[in-house]
Order: sequence, then C-alpha cells, then structure tokens
Amino acid sequence: MAVERAGAAAAQVEAFVASMKGTGRLKAFNGAYKAAKAAAAARGEGFMSYTVALSRLRTQIGARLAGGGNVYEPGLMAEVFR
Repeated sequence: MAVERAGAAAAQVEAFVASMKGTGRLKAFNGAYKAAKAAAAARGEGFMSYTVALSRLRTQIGARLAGGGNVYEPGLMAEVFR
C-alpha cells in the first residue's frame, strides 16, 4: 500500500513538472537557477548542479502537493536554492 502511494505521488510530481514545461514555469525556474549560480560565482562560491536543483524542486513540489498547499506560493525558489 505505501509503495503504491509513493509511486502515485512520484507520478503526480512528474506530471506537475511536465506541466511546468508547457506553461513556461520551468523556463522561469531555469532563469532563476542561472541567476543564482551566477551570483554565487560572483561571490567566489560554488553552487549546486542543475541536477541537484531540479531534484530539490521536485522535492519541494512533492511536499507542497502532499500538504495540499499552493505549489507556487512565495518561497518555492528560495527553498530550492538555499
């Protein structure tokens, strides 16, 4: 039962990320990633890879979907990039 729920939740997250591609929200995420990475470089700091950032985005989306909250509430990008 738990494995089925986890699979369903993962499918819901992936469907949401796919919908982000169609609405331009993934493009906005990519722009925010590039800006955060450039800011870190300007400070002489390293920054997470895109793969890590995308994984953290999926985690945040999953948490918000599971909690019944608004996925796009303020702070999503801050949580991903902190």
